[in-house]
Amino acid sequence: MKIEIWQMDAGNPHIFNGTGMGEKYCAVKNDTVDKEEYTLKYSFETIDRPDFQPRIGWTFADMDSILGEVYEYFNIRRPSDFKGHSLSVSDIVVLESEKEKGIYFVDSFGFKKVKWKL
Repeated sequence: MKIEIWQMDAGNPHIFNGTGMGEKYCAVKNDTVDKEEYTLKYSFETIDRPDFQPRIGWTFADMDSILGEVYEYFNIRRPSDFKGHSLSVSDIVVLESEKEKGIYFVDSFGFKKVKWKL
């Protein structure tokens, strides 16, 4: 599985500022997030990361488990070569397997599936 972390750069007016922007941002944009406002901060294949090995059998049906592991990994066990900030509201997690791709907005509580506005 491929995992990508996308984050807004400091100074972006839409970056989370502690006011609950997460839910409002997605709702106003019809569950679509403007890709141009984000920068790819990290990308890896889980097979290449011995410190991040998902349980055997992880599928998109286990999305809450996968996203929970990603959140923990980038907040508690941060990879030394990750140059972004801790995963937080307004960030995007992209999960891609051979068969599926999901784009998830880090919201105030949990994750919200979104689409990229290209």
